[in-house]
Order: sequence, then C-alpha cells, then structure tokens
Amino acid sequence: DVVFVTYVDVPSDTLSWIEEEIKKHAYFEHVVFRQASAAISSNCGPGTFGILYFLKSNKSFNIASFLAGIDVHDEPEDVSDDVEEYEDDTYDAAAGTEDAETETVKSENPDPYRTLEGIDYDAALKNSGSVEALNTVMKIFYDSIPEKHEELENSYTSGDWENYTIKIHALKSSARLIGAMQLGEDAQLLENAGKENDIGYIKDNHEKVMSDFIKYRDILGSVLDTAEESASDKPVADEALIRDFYDGIRMAAGAMDCDLLEDILEEISSYSVPDAEKEKFEQIARKADNFDYDGIMKLIGN
Repeated sequence: DVVFVTYVDVPSDTLSWIEEEIKKHAYFEHVVFRQASAAISSNCGPGTFGILYFLKSNKSFNIASFLAGIDVHDEPEDVSDDVEEYEDDTYDAAAGTEDAETETVKSENPDPYRTLEGIDYDAALKNSGSVEALNTVMKIFYDSIPEKHEELENSYTSGDWENYTIKIHALKSSARLIGAMQLGEDAQLLENAGKENDIGYIKDNHEKVMSDFIKYRDILGSVLDTAEESASDKPVADEALIRDFYDGIRMAAGAMDCDLLEDILEEISSYSVPDAEKEKFEQIARKADNFDYDGIMKLIGN
C-alpha cells in the first residue's frame, strides 16, 4: 500500500536509486520520501536512510487514506521536486507542534520523575513529546533493564563485540530518551570504542557503566513500584481468567493483531496476578512492543 523512506542528507539521485531498488523487491502503490527528524538525524548522521512499511497480515491499516492532499510520487524523476515539498511539510509540522510542546513543559501538574537522581526531566519531556508518552517510555525502559543488562553482559563475556556495539547503541538511545544523559554519554563512548575496536576501553569501563545502568531499577522503581502498590485493590485474576488471557494472547499473536494484543495486555494490567505470571506477562508486553509475535508464541508455549 505505502512505503515511507526517511533520510538524512541523501542526494536526490540516490533517493531515485533507492526507489528503483524498492520496486525490484515489492510493489507499493505509494513511495513517500520524508526528511528524518532532528533527533534521528543527529543520531544516525548524514547519508543514512530508513525504509518503513507494515508486514502483511489479516488486519488492514489503510494507510493510503491518510495521504489525502499529500502529493506522493511514483516516478523516480520526480524525487527532487517531492523532496523539497516534503521538507517544507516537515518544517511546518514541527512549527505547528511547538506551542503545544511548550505548553506541556509549562504544565503545573506535579511529575514524580522531575526530582529523580540521574534524570534530566526537561530533556526527557522534550524527547518524549508529552507527559503521557514520557510515562510510557519510562515504564518500558524500567521493565527492559534486566533483559538488556543480561544481553550486554553475555555479549561482553563472550567477546561478541559486534553485537555488544549494537546493544550499547540501543542503550545510549533509550537512556537519552528518558533523560538519563550521563548514562547515554557513557554508552556513547562504549559504542565508539566498539566501532573502533578499542577493546581495552570497553574492558576498563564496561563494569562501571553496567553498574550505573542497573541502578535505574531502583531509581525508577521508587516511582513505578509505588504506583503499582497504590493499585493493590485490583481484583485478583483466578486460574481460569489467566488461562483465558493466554488463549487471547495466543490468538492475537498468531494473527499478528497488535491492537487486540494491546487490549488484552491492558485488561491484564487491571487485575492482580501471581508474581510468576506477572513476570511472564511483562515479558510478553516487551515482545509486543517489538512486534515479536514468534517470540510471544514461543514464550507461552502450549
């Protein structure tokens, strides 16, 4: 239906080549080029691009209906003209949200993250875009700490520096997103060392950075665990209900239906469940965030 190509300082003739290569592999009714955001541009650097599309499933998102009024192109020779127009659209969109973002920052609503150690609240709010989005990314970061820490430790112990560099890059990005700026900076230095094959620097600094990383379980837990405790009056999910939840998750994951999966996980959050099941539901939620449907099916088994 639609494929989006986001790019950072890519020449128009290269964009034309990208479009031609895409059409060799799959037909898309619309090929839309967009200049990447400032955050992505500064993170990835010039000459990079990304290709975004939905995998086919039994659910239709009808993305083309959102393109009304946008002059998308289908011919490579029109790329340069379209790029100029899309750059203007992107700029206007950013300008249109400036007032709303400023209003959010000036909100007088108290936020528990503002006074947390190691968190630059203003940077986190700006990176997330809204208080609601910030709450979501904080929870995702908090839940993923044990798993991400284990992955980094395994790559470090096995000397798999290629995967280590990839995973420390991910930590850098997510740390900056939640306003953990020093952790993000330290991860950046480890990433640079990985790219330059400076294994000595990694060995000298890995342990400290991991120690700082794992501390965020306590830092964020002081807020998130309190929020969970305040909901201790939730109804208890009995064995039959939990079995129903797993059946629903299996059906949603098998159909790659992200909306249904999200609804089920949201319903689960309104119940009090045993710790063992709670941990598994949290793992399912993390895999759902990454659209890892195969991983969900393997996790719940039969």
